[in-house]
Amino acid sequence: MNSFRWKNHFITALVSLSLFLSVFAHSVQVEPLNKPMIIAEKFSLASEVLGVKRNFYVHLPANYANSNKRYPVIFITDARNTMQQISSVTQQLSGSAQRIPEMIVVGITNNGGRSKDLSERPTTMSFLSFITDELKPYIHQHYKTNGENLLFGTSMGGEFVVRALLERPEAFDAYFAMSPSIYYSDFELVRKAKNISLNGQTIAKKLYISLANEGFNQGVDEFIFGLKKFPIKGLKWKFTRNEQESHSSIAVVSAHKDLQDYYSEWAAPHFENLADFEKKGGLEGLQSIYEKRDSSKIPMKILNHLSWLYVDAKQKQAAVDLALFNIKINPTSGSAPNTLGQIYEKLNDDKNAQLYYQQALDKAIKNKHRASSIKFHRETLSRFKNKH
Repeated sequence: MNSFRWKNHFITALVSLSLFLSVFAHSVQVEPLNKPMIIAEKFSLASEVLGVKRNFYVHLPANYANSNKRYPVIFITDARNTMQQISSVTQQLSGSAQRIPEMIVVGITNNGGRSKDLSERPTTMSFLSFITDELKPYIHQHYKTNGENLLFGTSMGGEFVVRALLERPEAFDAYFAMSPSIYYSDFELVRKAKNISLNGQTIAKKLYISLANEGFNQGVDEFIFGLKKFPIKGLKWKFTRNEQESHSSIAVVSAHKDLQDYYSEWAAPHFENLADFEKKGGLEGLQSIYEKRDSSKIPMKILNHLSWLYVDAKQKQAAVDLALFNIKINPTSGSAPNTLGQIYEKLNDDKNAQLYYQQALDKAIKNKHRASSIKFHRETLSRFKNKH
């Protein structure tokens, strides 16, 4: 009897819970906003070289419309397969990670003839001419580019990248071939690379080749062996074997790794601690690094971070001096004086803390910063005054 009652109560509870969840679900209001997240825009270009219209996609950096920057461009084959992947990698690495510069990504689609575009002669040479002589000039004419061009391709697209390097090395600054199908054209590219070496031709470019766990080497081992035995003058190349990756996953992994390697001198310098920072020249050493770059100004976040390291090390004057330098090179910033205000507050210097919190608010208002930024600085100042 007790067992029967327990089961009865359990069933009643389940029914009640189901009714409650049903009513709750119906009470939730969801409104479609019809504001899609746009990864790239699609365009069509009438090609004189190919005699047809060819479609391509363009992905722009997040703040492109409001920026005066000029950007490098990645051209990728097989846009339908890799456009989203490569765009996501560039966005992640150029965002808060600050490992590579922001980039424009251009993806070219195939018109149903992938092998003709990427492998078969003479059509693949026509496709290369289309990208090099028609699409690339169009992109540089209509977008804010800095003249740097990279070429990406996977599988048969990787074969195309290697061919582009050997046939038109001047077209791009770096070439990225992921699991390239070298064997597909009967190892022609192996022989081509050897002849370039024997003829003493110079190709002063960078080539990145990666190979997934394909079950066979796709001719990549033969190509790498040839580069070792018959080196091409001026060519810097790097080969990575990724046994843990498949043919479908290699693009994201290789792009993520190889782009960081290519832009290793662009990425923010890493210091293990203050001793490492000072060993590498301190502020003067940091300035010398950035003087060699397109943007010679040291990023604010690096100076902020180093200032706090000095605070933690109880080196008050060094922390303040670095924060003041940050304000000097960022005269319109509200964030720089705000950081110094935080430092003084941490050091129990209330007078100077309030002074720089006020300066942060004044600069934000004077330079018409975003409403949210002005609100933040006003609330920070108000919090400090109320606390003291």
